[in-house]
Amino acid sequence: GDEVCDGDALAGASCDSLGLGGGALACAGDCASYDVSGCEFSGFFESFESGDLIENPWVSEGAASWTVEATLAHDGDFVARSGPIDGDEWSELAITLEFPVAGQITFWHRESSEFCCDKLRFYVDDEQLGEWSGLTEWTESSFDVGAGEHVLAWRYEKDMNVEIGDDFVIIDAISADGVAP
Repeated sequence: GDEVCDGDALAGASCDSLGLGGGALACAGDCASYDVSGCEFSGFFESFESGDLIENPWVSEGAASWTVEATLAHDGDFVARSGPIDGDEWSELAITLEFPVAGQITFWHRESSEFCCDKLRFYVDDEQLGEWSGLTEWTESSFDVGAGEHVLAWRYEKDMNVEIGDDFVIIDAISADGVAP
């Protein structure tokens, strides 16, 4: 691959220029990427403790908007809950984050839905990376995310048939590393 750095020669790059706050940028051993472990970026964390979706640039779309509720929380007192939808409808919560370097998104989710057919789906840039359904307890999921700007979306989708459980999904304690402050 192409060299972006060589030893101490960082081609003018710094933690600041990469959007990662202060600290000491280094060249990775392969010279094709930077070692950002010495940078002081803060990452992203959302546990909905503000009680609404205003603190971060969330977008809710679909047949019904997501809400923040004080119920069944994994972290703190609040969760984001999918909107009340009917058969063959969907409710989505999305956010756009900038990853100056490759990172990881981690979140907790819980489903109360028809096992086969009503699902929480997680997408990065419209690519589905995971799906869950049924009557579940809190589960942690993590996915790698490449460098760049990405749309992260949690979508609850229902089929036309049976309703089982309380017919919603909730998410909590979303964290991402490699995200610009």
